[in-house]
Amino acid sequence: RRGLPFFLHAVGDAAVAHSLAELRVNKPSLTKAEWKTYGASLEDALATDHQGLQNSALQLIIAYSDNLKMSSTAVVEVMRLYRDGDTDQIRRLAVVALGQVQSDLAVDYLIRSYQFEKSSSVKKTILAAVNESKSKS
Repeated sequence: RRGLPFFLHAVGDAAVAHSLAELRVNKPSLTKAEWKTYGASLEDALATDHQGLQNSALQLIIAYSDNLKMSSTAVVEVMRLYRDGDTDQIRRLAVVALGQVQSDLAVDYLIRSYQFEKSSSVKKTILAAVNESKSKS
């Protein structure tokens, strides 16, 4: 299994794949309570209008998804970033994050969205994210 970092690299997001790999290698050692606070901060960043904060929050959610429990409100916020994102890059990051947060709602949303997606790179990312999510469950 090659995983999402390989897939991101293969479709032209080598810098993002490298960044995610670095984040995973340098994952902080936090307690459950600290991860909860960390996750809440990421959720706050997702809710801003600042694309840089949203982009960073998505990358951190992807990298540390095994340690984070995202609220349904945050999952819906990531869905909004996928649906309304200004660039394919932010939309694809949102798709990957939706596949990583272990939410049936998120995966069902991606599956339903696939047929309506116009961007071929986003469509490929949806397939990879859904497959990755199903392999984790």
